[in-house]
Amino acid sequence: MDIRKYVGCKYAPHGRDPSIGLDCYGLAICIYGDMGITLPDPLYAETDQETNRRILESLESTIPNEKIDRPEPGCIIELNVLGEPSHIGVYVGNGDFIHSSRKSGVVVDKLHRWEKRIKGFYRVIQ
Repeated sequence: MDIRKYVGCKYAPHGRDPSIGLDCYGLAICIYGDMGITLPDPLYAETDQETNRRILESLESTIPNEKIDRPEPGCIIELNVLGEPSHIGVYVGNGDFIHSSRKSGVVVDKLHRWEKRIKGFYRVIQ
């Protein structure tokens, strides 16, 4: 999993193109696409907390996955932001994960900094 090409990309609502910008789910779509896995892409006009929550609920029913107890490289990390699940990242190993936020764009962050916000880890089943 080569994430270097995504680090530093700017954030864009419903962003699916690294040259224009990526939202958190767009980043996951790109990373999984690089691994030959197509994630569903629900259409929506603008990213907001409520929409993100609905997408995450939809992911649980549309992407074959299994919840796992500990992160492993490539797993999706579901995070609570503002008190509800509304953000995701992808675990890259060594305690790091990659995600995209409005504030920072695409960054690699230490998972332990988000420890209290982690809702779960999910392995996508191919």
